[in-house]
Amino acid sequence: MKDIVLKNVKKSYQGNTVIENFDMMLEAGKITCLLGVSGVGKSTVLNIIGGLTTAEGSVAGIPESISYVFQETNLAPNLTVSGNLDFVLRAKIKSKEERGKMIAEVLEAVGLIEYADSYPCQLSIGMAQRISMARAFAYPSELILMDEPFRGLDIANKSKLIDYFLALWQKKGKTVLLVTHNIDEAVLLSDRIFMLSGKPAKITAQFNLSSDKTCRKLSDQDISEVFAKIYDTFAVGI
Repeated sequence: MKDIVLKNVKKSYQGNTVIENFDMMLEAGKITCLLGVSGVGKSTVLNIIGGLTTAEGSVAGIPESISYVFQETNLAPNLTVSGNLDFVLRAKIKSKEERGKMIAEVLEAVGLIEYADSYPCQLSIGMAQRISMARAFAYPSELILMDEPFRGLDIANKSKLIDYFLALWQKKGKTVLLVTHNIDEAVLLSDRIFMLSGKPAKITAQFNLSSDKTCRKLSDQDISEVFAKIYDTFAVGI
């Protein structure tokens, strides 16, 4: 597993430069957050790292296999929960028995083992997103790219999903890039936060958080201080 390094990256769409002279590093095995207002270019950076779009500049350390978690769960409606997970694992894991063990492990980790034979239409939005996250961690990748994965969830479901995410991350130890405009998610989940702003977008602030993510609270002094600094930056318009 390697650090992922972007240097002097530039991306334009139809003459509109979204990012320019852009540098960023994702530390291997850590959770990095790219935080900024909607439309600033966060997803563009994620898509460049994921190879979903091309860009000028240097992007080094990208692993061959990458998992994704998006706002939309993209579960196949004609497959059961276990069938959805098995579908993405087949190309990498030939043993059906091994795939079955891995599927059971991640479904147990997100508290949905009893829904293995259910179909997506039988799941709540929160449950479906837990399956999407389980799928990303089950897939044998070193990097997970997450684009607004908690958006649209109520407070209770978001809190549950954050807990399940941290449990899976602690177990699997993958490198994660979280893209969000939500300060709560950023300070509760990240080892490092990059704030993105401007046109073209650039990193305007960086925060490192060293406390244990599995027991962080917004009321913790170090977390509340970082939250306040980020909030003030948003308030004045980044």
